[in-house]
Amino acid sequence: MGVREVVEIDNIEVARQLLAAEAVGHLDDERVAKKTAVRQLIGTLIGARTRGLSFERMAEIMGEAGVPIAPETLRGYYFELKTETELQEEHRQHAAKLAKARRDLGAKELAKNLQHAQEVAMEHVASRSAQRPRVNAFAGRQAQRSELVRPVPAITAQPSQPEHAASLARGISAPGGEEPATPIVKAAPRAAAPVKPEPNRPTAPIASSVAPIEKTPATGDVDLSAVQARTIDEIATASVGMEVGELVENLHVREGSEVWCESGKPYTGLLKAKQVHLLRTVGRLIAPTVGRSSGDFVAMPRDL
Repeated sequence: MGVREVVEIDNIEVARQLLAAEAVGHLDDERVAKKTAVRQLIGTLIGARTRGLSFERMAEIMGEAGVPIAPETLRGYYFELKTETELQEEHRQHAAKLAKARRDLGAKELAKNLQHAQEVAMEHVASRSAQRPRVNAFAGRQAQRSELVRPVPAITAQPSQPEHAASLARGISAPGGEEPATPIVKAAPRAAAPVKPEPNRPTAPIASSVAPIEKTPATGDVDLSAVQARTIDEIATASVGMEVGELVENLHVREGSEVWCESGKPYTGLLKAKQVHLLRTVGRLIAPTVGRSSGDFVAMPRDL
């Protein structure tokens, strides 16, 4: 095997530059071939021929301009170059149609991909939505209301009638008005068993995290020391769909989001949607009063 000949990269670049200069060197020559002249004038010649000029007249005009050429030579060059121009135009139009077809196919494919992506996304969202647990705001409302009901006090039954009514009747109707031999003994009425209050029926667990309200066993009143303050979210959840009464004292928010009365007691009632919004934004709610309000208001300056 012979030794491989190698050349320098710089020599390759020098050859490239010399060849490029030689290829465009004809621009320095002001003389060109007649066919090249006709090629450069082919557009004007086609327009003149369309207007009815003959090859003899076009050759005569070119000769007067310094481009001498025979009418037969001009005819041959004309049809040859005209055919090339028309073929080039046909090729250009065909290439434009192919490019348009490719763009249309790409647009249709993109539309199909977008439609498929939307359908897949909708199916995914629907499946996740079907698996998400649903919230029921009214699940624990009945249980919460039942805990606030006081226990019914025991009802003592009335004493029953004497069971020895027949003996009493016999003693009264004894003959001769004599006292009966056997003294009349009145049976003591039996005390009826106290009626036990009906136990509360089991209810569903409260949906919110509100602590149950404890009551004192003696009076059934609410033990305020055992009542935990409720947050704004818990009150808003329990108030949905319920009838809300008027406030009796002012409310304010403390300890983050707990609702307390102005008297220092935790608020355990219900609120309207607007009242909940005021507590969340202002942090205080003033109860409506007759005449002047007891709330803190800022006096309006007179010089405004």
